[in-house]
Amino acid sequence: EKMAHAVRCDLDMIEELNCMEAEELAREQQACVPVDPLSEKFSALVLGELS
Repeated sequence: EKMAHAVRCDLDMIEELNCMEAEELAREQQACVPVDPLSEKFSALVLGELS
């Protein structure tokens, strides 16, 4: 039971980190790549997940 809880916490942490990394990636891409539909969709997806 404790083990399962710890694993769940770890997974939540990892998911949060992935979200933050994805957000940073999206920001970097927007900074150096001209806006294209694909990256716009990706950013919208990331922002949708965060809000």
